[in-house]
Amino acid sequence: MLVLALPAAAQESKPTTVQPQPKSGGTQATFTVRYDSLGQEGFGGDQLYVRGPKGTRCSGEIVAGPVGHYGGIQTILMGPRLADDDQRGRRYTFVPRDPETQRRIGPWCRGVYRGWVQWEDDDVQVHKHTRFRFRVR
Repeated sequence: MLVLALPAAAQESKPTTVQPQPKSGGTQATFTVRYDSLGQEGFGGDQLYVRGPKGTRCSGEIVAGPVGHYGGIQTILMGPRLADDDQRGRRYTFVPRDPETQRRIGPWCRGVYRGWVQWEDDDVQVHKHTRFRFRVR
């Protein structure tokens, strides 16, 4: 399922839900999210955020960073086995990191992860346009 991501000035609406692949996986799984972006406009751009399950070492914002540098379909891969965070064209990789130390946290913790992509600009305008969730078993 693909979604159109519009900057805050363009549209204020409920975020569209996309389904990562796989929907659930083991503690070493790599999860892939695809969404459609307009790319960076002026002084704004898309930002990715993922929160881990409460009460685990993965709790908090364990994945965060800029995405959507170009318009069109963006591919985000997240997993503990990936090489370090990387951005290549419309493909982004992220490893889960401790929110305080920014060290890799190793395998995913079991539980439900919630993530979103939002458009942000320098005037602190924020528009959450895409959301997703996946389960680690």
